[in-house]
Amino acid sequence: MKRNLAMFTYLLKSSGALNSGVYINKIKVCRDRLADYFATPEVTDIAKHRVGRKSVTVLQPLTGLPFSYRSVAVARASASLLARRIRKSFDEPYLLWINTISPLECALAEVLAEGADHVVFDSSDDMTTLEHSDPGVARQRLERTLRIADSVLCVNQHVYDLIEHPNKRIFRNCTTFETLQRTQPNFKLAPWYPKKPGATYIGFIGSITEDRIDRALLDVAFSRLPHCTFLFYGYCDSLPLAQYLRSYPNVRVLDPVPNDDLGEVIRGFDVAIVPHRDNTSTRGNDLLKVMDYFACGVPVVSTGVSDVQAYGAAVRVASNPADFANRIQELLAGTDRYDSSLAISIAHERSWERQVPRLSEWLIPQQNGKRRFCHDQRERPANQHQNLITPDTGPTFA
Repeated sequence: MKRNLAMFTYLLKSSGALNSGVYINKIKVCRDRLADYFATPEVTDIAKHRVGRKSVTVLQPLTGLPFSYRSVAVARASASLLARRIRKSFDEPYLLWINTISPLECALAEVLAEGADHVVFDSSDDMTTLEHSDPGVARQRLERTLRIADSVLCVNQHVYDLIEHPNKRIFRNCTTFETLQRTQPNFKLAPWYPKKPGATYIGFIGSITEDRIDRALLDVAFSRLPHCTFLFYGYCDSLPLAQYLRSYPNVRVLDPVPNDDLGEVIRGFDVAIVPHRDNTSTRGNDLLKVMDYFACGVPVVSTGVSDVQAYGAAVRVASNPADFANRIQELLAGTDRYDSSLAISIAHERSWERQVPRLSEWLIPQQNGKRRFCHDQRERPANQHQNLITPDTGPTFA
């Protein structure tokens, strides 16, 4: 489960101070026709569901004024129009949760923050590295977001050190442990599951991106292990990368797996891998996939990214391409005996179900035996709160 959806779900489940939720998708801009340039920004209600006894509304903002992604003033004008429509879905006070610094979303967060009882910025990555525009401009939007935030979450130590804010803490990624423990005796995902006798799978789940994947490392692994099938489940961000992977006869690039099926797929791996380069993109990561691998008790071989060394014997860390292939071979041969119980215990402790409720103690202080937010010295009764999250959405497992 992606971090922003997991945080939304388990905060809503665990907090008595939050009685409903509004989940706002990333703003969808359509300019297919000339008339679209003059369309008024709109918000559509695309789904309603429940988290326990609490209601959740999913909103899709549509369009923005022309040049919203180039002009701060125009972005703010678009945000004001969108915010008027969004506010019809809830009452004040509310908790505003921010998970992106994209131009239009940043402006929308600033407008919505004006009525929020508490504002949280979740820096689930080094977000300035995710921007394709001028890094300096992205940094300015980050600073704008930090100015409106009462609390800041940082996904790892690297991100924590980059952010200046008086009320920040590290909150690492977790896993949907209980979901991954569920078994499906008749699980099928043709042609790979049920797994054929004698088949050996080296598996990867998550985003397959040029700025992360280490081709030189994979060249060695693919060549040294021709008898193994390498299964890459996830979205590939470039055709050349997909073509490169598929050029090897023992490699398959496959569609992402629904979260309910993820445990069955991972348990089919003989070894799970993280073949990532160490660069500005990966230093801001705390990989969801590692916790998912751990939850399924599968041996993990990784490069030294995302502070995986902290997991000790639960992961095999390779220092170079040849070492990466060696580590896989040793696990397959049984010369390196892997204790899955350590990995499973780490994942159990680092489940969203266990960690997010603890986080709510920091975000929602206790006062007179009742949970409520206090912001700018204003006190509000607990039963009036709503939870509002403005995430950058997109299907991914990493």
